[in-house]
Amino acid sequence: MSDKQKVSAAWNLALPKTSRFQRSSLYLELGPSYGRFPYNKYSFPPSKEDTFHKVQAGQEYRLDLISLEKYQSPLLWWVIALANEIKNPIMEPEVGRMLRVPSFSRVYGIIGGMF
Repeated sequence: MSDKQKVSAAWNLALPKTSRFQRSSLYLELGPSYGRFPYNKYSFPPSKEDTFHKVQAGQEYRLDLISLEKYQSPLLWWVIALANEIKNPIMEPEVGRMLRVPSFSRVYGIIGGMF
């Protein structure tokens, strides 16, 4: 077994069985930026406009589903991750966790015409 295959096997064992990434390959070529959010220049400090969402069964490890429900777009999953200091969106959040969800108007005001 090559080193790359060993790392991929370890990656798959570390993921929850319900993760959509369970059968994904690990790309070692991505280098030191792997796993970092591409949008780390933004921040979403707490605001009175924020709402809260308790993670339900079927939403664990699926910030994209929560984003779809709250923003009508799965593409803003990273906003929820940043607002809640989620470092590993593949392993978080778990059922029962309360997430802070910045309001769409505030998100749009911060990221502008990005979408």
